Amino acid sequence: MFFVFYSISKNASFEFIATWLGILIILVLLVARNLLQSRKVFISTSEEGVTLDNGRFYPWNEVTAVKPLEVKLQIYAAPTPGLTLHFKDGKECVVTQRLADYTGFYQELYRHNVPGSKRPLYLYEVDLLTGSKKDMTRQYHSIYYPDKQKTLKQTGIATY
Repeated sequence: MFFVFYSISKNASFEFIATWLGILIILVLLVARNLLQSRKVFISTSEEGVTLDNGRFYPWNEVTAVKPLEVKLQIYAAPTPGLTLHFKDGKECVVTQRLADYTGFYQELYRHNVPGSKRPLYLYEVDLLTGSKKDMTRQYHSIYYPDKQKTLKQTGIATY
């Protein structure tokens, strides 16, 4: 790529070179941002409640429900599996499966009797950088049962 860029830039104007360098810098910055976000902790739990990445704290009694994101078959992009947390103030928070200790997080929701956390949790092979599935299918590879604290290898299509 450098060779092509160099050979084009030999006879090119300054504006042309500056434009392409600007585009290249933007692409590098976007990739760097995605790498940093993939390692970021988006949510944490404690005995008192849930803390979001913006610093907002919700006590357990203000977490009104947890619902799975429906993994729909999409034409142009892989689906993103995860959960939606609903709070008393009407706000929602999406937690994707790329969260470290995703099943441990779900177990905390179950332990604090958050409505919706008693149902099994479907686990998918996900890209840790984007949070989306590694393939374009709706098929899960395991099911986590919070009441038994067990993950069973099993495939299928989730029913919500």
